Amino acid sequence: MSSNEVKSLLEDSKRILGSLEGKKYAEEVNCFLDLWAKLLSNTEAILVLLDSDFRVESKVLYRISLENLFNIFALLREPKFFEKFKNSSNVAVAKTMRTLDTHLRKDGEEGVDADNVEKLRSSIEQHNDNPIKELGYSIYEAATVSKETSHIYENEYRLLSISHAHSTYLSVVSPVEEKDISDLLLSLKENLQLVLLLVEEQKSKFT
Repeated sequence: MSSNEVKSLLEDSKRILGSLEGKKYAEEVNCFLDLWAKLLSNTEAILVLLDSDFRVESKVLYRISLENLFNIFALLREPKFFEKFKNSSNVAVAKTMRTLDTHLRKDGEEGVDADNVEKLRSSIEQHNDNPIKELGYSIYEAATVSKETSHIYENEYRLLSISHAHSTYLSVVSPVEEKDISDLLLSLKENLQLVLLLVEEQKSKFT
């Protein structure tokens, strides 16, 4: 499998994405376009890493690109997915702010800008006054919306999550061989093709 095939498809994808950008769409379609751009950027970066023989790093980034792929499919195929996707970030921000405030109260605020502390607590009060109900987003749910991505989740993402997502013993003893690189290039190509087929399938949303 040649990287030139991936590069050619990458350029085709960029051209088609460019022809769709700059128009007025539903919010979830705009989000789809942004994630597609991220996926293309991920793919381009993976190719650069491979050219420099950063094999492990390319696999780490590939896992992130798969998450973008799963969300891309779910956004266009599952009507209620966008609200869950957006809600998950809002919930995460609220939880992070509360955790940070807990640490500040426990460890003290020395060395922390007073204005920032005030803004933090003001934001927490606003969230407390208008609590956000968690809608239950998960990357597993995103992946299993479509049979194409469900297969990728089970056969690629799960393994990458234990071998290339964190600093673990398994990450140390999991070398990236030549066959792995060939398989990765093929996966990159197939994922780009899947998105182009999805765009064609859902073309009514881009008019």
